[in-house]
Amino acid sequence: MTTLSSHALDLVRGLPAVGLQIRLFHESDLLVDHKTDRNGRWGPFPLIDGIKIYKLEVEIGQYFISKRTKLNTDHIFTSFDINVDVDDNCKHLHIPILLSPSGFTFYRGC
Repeated sequence: MTTLSSHALDLVRGLPAVGLQIRLFHESDLLVDHKTDRNGRWGPFPLIDGIKIYKLEVEIGQYFISKRTKLNTDHIFTSFDINVDVDDNCKHLHIPILLSPSGFTFYRGC
């Protein structure tokens, strides 16, 4: 069984992105709806055998609104999606996310 996890870092604060809402979908079916923990980690969550295409929906707008009193900076993005095609031989897929109010990036980790 393949699992999926993420780790989010707030680049402005230099800290884990605690409380970042991430949802996992297959097509229009919501599979997981959780926030990152106190270390900025999300998951791991088991994926469904035989299904390869998933979408992560990352709610960065609400995250930065909740941090506004500390950051005093505006954000431009409300959310973004990460669409993944899981390799049949993959046992664990990890997607680190780096955030700031004006941008984000993500990549495939191990």
